[in-house]
Amino acid sequence: MLSYHIDADKGARRAALKDVEALAKQNGAYKPCVEICLSSNILTRTVSSLEDHHIRYYLANNHPIVICTDDTLPFRTTLLGEYALLLAKPPFGLGLDREQAMRVARMGMEARFSKDKLY
Repeated sequence: MLSYHIDADKGARRAALKDVEALAKQNGAYKPCVEICLSSNILTRTVSSLEDHHIRYYLANNHPIVICTDDTLPFRTTLLGEYALLLAKPPFGLGLDREQAMRVARMGMEARFSKDKLY
């Protein structure tokens, strides 16, 4: 799994995600699983809103992602809270349905436990 925790420079984090997107476009077989920390992204203003979150790009392009928490104490969130953001209706969440949330959970499990290397 790829994890970009470049807290000091939000621009570098965005650049790293663009690099992942470019690599995936160059070689469709190379799809590293990307960690998504929704609360952290909103609170650190990496994205302006959940509507503008890059998670939509990954879901639309069937790119593996995993939902996780980033510094649970300062951001006061849990994994359950992050999944609640996936399911909550806009503007409080992404408004995914249960099947879509299950797809996201499966992506993370498959990336971690698959015999075939996805990255």
